[in-house]
Amino acid sequence: MRERIAGHEPQPSSGRRRLSIIARDERKFAGYFADNPRAQSLGPPTMPVCVAPLRYVGQADLKRDIDNSPRRSPAPCRLAPSWPANSPATIEHWMANEYYKSDEEFVFAIAEAMSEEYRAIVDAGFPAADRRPDLPDGWNCLPDITLPDYRITRRCGSTR
Repeated sequence: MRERIAGHEPQPSSGRRRLSIIARDERKFAGYFADNPRAQSLGPPTMPVCVAPLRYVGQADLKRDIDNSPRRSPAPCRLAPSWPANSPATIEHWMANEYYKSDEEFVFAIAEAMSEEYRAIVDAGFPAADRRPDLPDGWNCLPDITLPDYRITRRCGSTR
């Protein structure tokens, strides 16, 4: 999505992480992470940071991808293939915000920017599919949340 949404720039990630996929392990095995310099440097050196209004700019790539995708699965099932697309919550997990006034405004801006891609996918004849890779990774990224609270949070669609 970094190539399909404008309004962000890579910035050094040292000292600030949006979310960490290993947050629960970092807490559970704090000694390992404290004593292992290699483990302390896990993660990319930069992260995308929203610094301007988000807007969709991936029209050419999306058109190429749709044009090159089969509209039907191979025989014998002949089911229409679904099209994976990142949800706003997934993008929000990995992009920091320095532009929008609130997390809610930020997530809505992501959704608005991505709506062009979602519409094009459905208009091309691919069935709408709920692709939420943030569901399983969110559990690892949010080490302070309890399982019952996580289930409620995910059902309501919030990442906080």
